[in-house]
Amino acid sequence: MRSLFLLALLVVSVNASAIVTLTKDNFSSVVDGSKHVFVKFYAPWCGHCKAMAPAWDELAETFKDEPDVVIGDVDATVENELGQKYAVQGYPTLKWFKKGSTEAEDFGGGRQIDTMVPYINEKAGTFRKKGGALMSEAGRIEALDKLVAEYADCSDADCQSAVQGKVADAVKGLKKSESKVGNFYKKMFEKGLHTAVLEKEKARLQRLKEGDSNADAKLYIFQRINILTEMLKALNKAKDEL
Repeated sequence: MRSLFLLALLVVSVNASAIVTLTKDNFSSVVDGSKHVFVKFYAPWCGHCKAMAPAWDELAETFKDEPDVVIGDVDATVENELGQKYAVQGYPTLKWFKKGSTEAEDFGGGRQIDTMVPYINEKAGTFRKKGGALMSEAGRIEALDKLVAEYADCSDADCQSAVQGKVADAVKGLKKSESKVGNFYKKMFEKGLHTAVLEKEKARLQRLKEGDSNADAKLYIFQRINILTEMLKALNKAKDEL
């Protein structure tokens, strides 16, 4: 009975991991250019690999809700073909595969969590803190934040209308990856950036974030909360300066 209990705990532990185990059978379907993939080639007997295992686990947890980021493991003592293909000569060896490509980039930085999180944020354009929380910049677009501040300083309807026109033009020029949040900015501008409206929408999203949403939906909820927080901050600053 005790052995069955321990086996059950092991199964739960494995299933709970955010790390994707990569083999010759699934490697090409995961590293296919559709996502950013950070891969660790390791050997079970390797002391350095064992030492960095907690940081690697924490890294996977940090990015588990990023739909375009995968943290993967390859046991190179079993997957010899993969090790040879990617010129693995020591353990652990870390390789970065950027979205849109299946070519490997060598990672030569430190194996600490405080080094690897910023590396992924820079390479993937993400905004994760260690542990998985989103930075306040996530979802925000600097050019549109400036227009929020400009709108907040407006003293008449003509000024507000002119800024709304700038917002519409700016949203049209955004990259495809920014269009979703850009349209949310536009929607809030069209509602007039009224404090009561923004606070109501923020409260609604705060309730939604506690629900059972998929990674994409959860990310978009937090992005909109960040945008609304910045809008309210700009409005309050303009009000204080009157």
